[in-house]
Amino acid sequence: MPVIAPPDWLDKKFLETALKTEVDSFEVSALGAVGDGYTSNLFRVEVELKEDKRQSVIVKRLAQSGDDNKFMWESTMFDRETLMYRETLPKLEAILERAFPGETHPIGPQHIYSSSGVLVMDDLAASGFEMKNRIEGLDLEHSLLVVRALAKFHAASIILHQEDPEALKMYDRSLFSEVVMQDNMRAYFTGMTCLLADEVETWPEFGEKYAKKLRAMAPKMVELCEFGARREEGRFNVLTHDDLWVNNLLFRGLKEVRFIDFQLPHFASAGNDLQVFFGTSLTDEVRQNHLDTLFKEYHTSLCDVLNALDCKDLLISLEQLKEEYARSSVYGIMVAALFVPATLSRPGYEVPLFCKDQSLVNASIYTETRSMKVTREMFCELQKQGAFKRAEKFKGIPHRTT
Repeated sequence: MPVIAPPDWLDKKFLETALKTEVDSFEVSALGAVGDGYTSNLFRVEVELKEDKRQSVIVKRLAQSGDDNKFMWESTMFDRETLMYRETLPKLEAILERAFPGETHPIGPQHIYSSSGVLVMDDLAASGFEMKNRIEGLDLEHSLLVVRALAKFHAASIILHQEDPEALKMYDRSLFSEVVMQDNMRAYFTGMTCLLADEVETWPEFGEKYAKKLRAMAPKMVELCEFGARREEGRFNVLTHDDLWVNNLLFRGLKEVRFIDFQLPHFASAGNDLQVFFGTSLTDEVRQNHLDTLFKEYHTSLCDVLNALDCKDLLISLEQLKEEYARSSVYGIMVAALFVPATLSRPGYEVPLFCKDQSLVNASIYTETRSMKVTREMFCELQKQGAFKRAEKFKGIPHRTT
């Protein structure tokens, strides 16, 4: 698969503007190949500065504004991500520093510069961070590291929302609520749900009954996804990452983890993030045997932050957390049907996530992967959580124009 060519604008002048210093020389390399990034192109730039200093940065460029990618520019995905890196993450990190002075780590990479459609961040790989294998999933030790960090991220967001709700106004709605996104995801959502229905029909414990349910969901899967994502008053609402899976996590050994790719965050149920992470990113052994351990670790870390900042009135019990997770099971259907096959797809397969041509969605996405095994297990659990009953009660949502 061809690599992405460095753009002409990524030159010495741009780098000096972004880094606010003189640049002697630089070398650009593309991260990934054509078809890998879905919405953005990534470049690593190794820069030689004055006085024999070096700096490595990541430049993220939203896909070019042609007819096929116009929706990316019309949506709020880049605005969300820019605000997260530039303002929101530093505020959340400051709250965590108040809770544990001198003991906290950054949540994500440092924001260096941003302009229309472009983000420049520090290169975490240069300081020893690495991405794990998405096909294999995360073992228990790495999974525990993630849920600890996620709980702290969520706890800090609860406090920020209480202290300065305007700081999180950008995240009031899910990206899935935007008509421009719905229009460009509908073919993939419908096609993948129909494919899954064909597969489910062969499962003894589901069979024709649940295949019919999925086929009925298929035309309204985008709206059902928005329904599952939206905030409900009275639930345990936090700032969700909403795309927390292996490729959006960077690890430095077993001591630190950083979150990346903040295009989808919004203020909604913490259960949504747990549904995404548990569904997409665990080894089979962890998913089958250690979910209770992960719930307990998340809950302990959440309580540690809220107790440290004397916010005991915001605490929830472990049982309430598990109930919240179950209430997010409609979102879990979306994860199982739409995102597990994509996150576990074989290397080189181009997932037609934003393609309006439904014919490009076909069963080859399942070839040589464990996605159907994972999805099968998830659906058994989602059935127990009442996901299908909740989905059947969905009667549609008012059409939105934004």
